[in-house]
Amino acid sequence: MLDQRDIVLIPIPFTDLSSYRRRPVIIVSNDKYNRETDDIVVVAMTSNLKPAD
Repeated sequence: MLDQRDIVLIPIPFTDLSSYRRRPVIIVSNDKYNRETDDIVVVAMTSNLKPAD
């Protein structure tokens, strides 16, 4: 079972949907929700520290 705060790799599609790349995400949905549904809520993670323009 996936738990809140777990970090997992999931396929994230490119914007043109031509392909995908496995990227790390953190699970933010709570454990009760994760147990009772087939869905999870995640937030993508990045190591890119460049400030946005």
